[in-house]
This record gives sequence, C-alpha cells and structure tokens, in this order.
Amino acid sequence: MSDEEDKPSIAPVSMALLLGLSLHQLELLRFYHLESVPVLCEASGKDVSRWLRNVGLVSQSQALKQACLVFASVHLDHVRSASSRSEHVSSSRQQLSLPDIPRNVQLPDTSLAKLLTEFIVLLQQHRRELQNLSLTTYPSALATSVIIYTIAVSLGPLIPLVNFEGGADLFQVTRNVMAISTDPLLGFSQPLQAPFFPPKGRRVLLPREEDLWGIVKLVDKSDHSDYDKRHLKFTLTGEIYSLLHLFHLDTQFNSVGHTGAWCNYWRSGFVKLRYELNPYALLLISYYCAYAHLFHQLFWLADRTTDTVFEIVEYLPEEFKKYAEWPLQMVRRFDYGIDDLLTGKLRKLSICTRRSVFKRRKRRKGLRRGGCKSVE
Repeated sequence: MSDEEDKPSIAPVSMALLLGLSLHQLELLRFYHLESVPVLCEASGKDVSRWLRNVGLVSQSQALKQACLVFASVHLDHVRSASSRSEHVSSSRQQLSLPDIPRNVQLPDTSLAKLLTEFIVLLQQHRRELQNLSLTTYPSALATSVIIYTIAVSLGPLIPLVNFEGGADLFQVTRNVMAISTDPLLGFSQPLQAPFFPPKGRRVLLPREEDLWGIVKLVDKSDHSDYDKRHLKFTLTGEIYSLLHLFHLDTQFNSVGHTGAWCNYWRSGFVKLRYELNPYALLLISYYCAYAHLFHQLFWLADRTTDTVFEIVEYLPEEFKKYAEWPLQMVRRFDYGIDDLLTGKLRKLSICTRRSVFKRRKRRKGLRRGGCKSVE
C-alpha cells in the first residue's frame, strides 16, 4: 500500500452543515447579505450599519442568525409579490401617467403563519441573549434589535403600529431596543432614558413642527384642572422633544431609524394617555405617522401609516378631527419621500406652508398671542 493510500482523506463538508443550516436557510442567508443588508444599512445610518455589515456576528449569535433568516424571508416574499403585482399594475398606471403607489405586501395565510412562528422563536432567543448582555455580545444584540424592529413593522395587521384596543402593537414588541446602551465602552448596559432634547443652534426642522406645539397649546382650552393641564402639557412636551432629538440624529446620520423608533422611547405617562385614547396624544401620534409615511420607499413600511391615521381620526372627538387635517393630507401623498424630509425641503413646499388649522383657529378668535416656537 502506497503512502498516498495511507493518508486519511478529508470528507467534503458543506457550508450549510458548518453553519448548522439547511440548504434553504443557507440561500436565505446569502440573499440577506447580498440584498437585504444594503437596504437595512441605508435606512439605519452610519452608527448602526457597521454592526449590520459584520458578517462574523451571525456565527456568534443564534438570535441574530434567526433574525437574518426571518428578515430575508420577508424581503424575498416582498420582492416576488411586488414583481408579480407590478406586471399587472404598472403598465396601466403608466398609460394614465400615474405614479406607482407602494403597498404593503399581504402574504398568503400559510406563509404568514410560518413567518409569525419563526418571529416568536426569534423574540424568545433575543430575550435570552439580552438577559446575558455583555460587551462581547453587544454588537450582535444591537443588530438583532434593529432587525426585529424592522420585521415587526413589516408584519402588517398582525402587529399594528398602534393598537387602540389594548392588544400587541409595535411599541410592545420592540421596546427591548431601548434597553441596550448606545455606549458599550462604559462597561455596562444602560437603558436610554427619554425625554431627549434637540440640540441648541441650527438644525433641520420637521414639517409643520409648529403644529406639534399647537397641540400642547390646545390643552389650555380644555376643562381639565390647572394641575391636570400642567401635567398633560409636561407629558406631551417631553415626547415632542424626544421626537425632535431623534429626527435630528437622522438628519446627521442620513438615516430614518431614529425617527422610526420614536415609539420605543415613549414614557409611561404617554403610553397611559394612548391607552386612554387621549385626543392630544392621538393628534401627536397622527403627526408622527405623517412623518413616518415619508419612509414609504422602504418596503417594510410602504403604506402602513395610512390606515393608522384614518383609525386615529375615527377615535378623535368631533371637535378635534379638524386638527388632523394635515396628517390626513400627507398619508394620501406618495410624491414626497425621505430626502424631502431629512433635508428640510418639505417644509418649503405648499403642503406645509399653507396656513395651519391651529393658526386659523387663533385668527378667527382674534387672539394675538403667538404659538410656541420650536427650538432652534
């Protein structure tokens, strides 16, 4: 027997076996890194994308691997459904010179049930990893949290953006994101605490930002006691400041992930107002939905905020419905997008510069006092 015959042979091992994946899962993981990661990084900004681009993290975290597989499934289903739909819709809309309107993909019941089961497994795995969070596991936990949030947004009716009937919604599913420190160099995990405050000096303003303070001023005209008025205005003001701060981060990082995650940072007082269907809180949420609607280019969001705003208006008392005029206008429009929001261009367009219902109301009553000014 020759020496070559005596050498032990090395049996070929597939990449799927090395990673503990099926061939289908390996294809999904490949699709995730080639197609999904660029989209996620563009939306998340420079501060988070470095973790999302780190391929090696997947092998260190079961939760992150599961998150990548679930998101890839959602993304792939969207690509297939969108391609099928565009064959029937785009040609007719082009003949009428109408723009294509993004729609949230409604998956078949069997696919949706399978996806929901995988998502629940993902949440359980992520929870276990958060309980043992350390500097070593921090990057993978952060990446997992971002992907979980995005998957939750894409699940349509199963996880509404805001559930006014007491059931699960986006806020409840994704609140773990805020439990992770943004500065692991401190040596411990420290939850982020709202409210935040926008920076002093020049910054890009939100469209109709003055209306947010108009909502706060409406409280003065209510029948609440002076104490309740002060408490309600304090609660609303804190959430507005947080929204302005998160939006400022997105203008700095050229992302949408911070503004999109505003509901993760709601404090208990505002959450209570939401469950009580407080009209001032509902109005504030409707304006947020109008801003989030500008992210409709992202497949996981599409037109989801449209239904939320219409639902909010149904819950508003009759005398408050007119104050949701601008959000209702915005969620019907698909000709403005992320760049218009982040650059401040939208504030200069007619849909934002025409007189606000808050100002019209003051003018009719002859009031000379100016509304609250946004922080510059």
